[in-house]
Amino acid sequence: MVFFFLLLPLFLFVIHAFVNVQQIGYVALLKVPLTGELLGAIVENWRTRFDAVEQLRSDGKTLSAVAVRSPQDVVWEKDPQFRVLAGEQFAWVYFTAARRIIESDGLANPDGPALSLDVFSEIAECECVVSDRDDRTLDRWEKEGLL
Repeated sequence: MVFFFLLLPLFLFVIHAFVNVQQIGYVALLKVPLTGELLGAIVENWRTRFDAVEQLRSDGKTLSAVAVRSPQDVVWEKDPQFRVLAGEQFAWVYFTAARRIIESDGLANPDGPALSLDVFSEIAECECVVSDRDDRTLDRWEKEGLL
């Protein structure tokens, strides 16, 4: 019984840490609809700025993450998805072919901007980036047929 009470503070600390992890996402509006060429340029931008880029691919039965080491590794598909890694941080990024919207999500970074926001910086084709909780802007974009 004494052992339980010695471990209780550690257990509560771990639970507190996991409960307080905040998921944070963003939505970017591109100046032009997504093409294979634009996707390749964005992925190349990430490759030069972050530790690793992986594309999620499905063969219809399984989903796997494939390392992107060059723009030629990117497979064009209707809804390409990527995981971008920088140190301990990661972000998921979701595209749709021929659309102007890119979505991202990840975990909040207590030491600075979340990677899910940073993936959009330095991309000249991004017209605007908003929080995925900005209902007013997202509703307007939906009415305009962008979402």
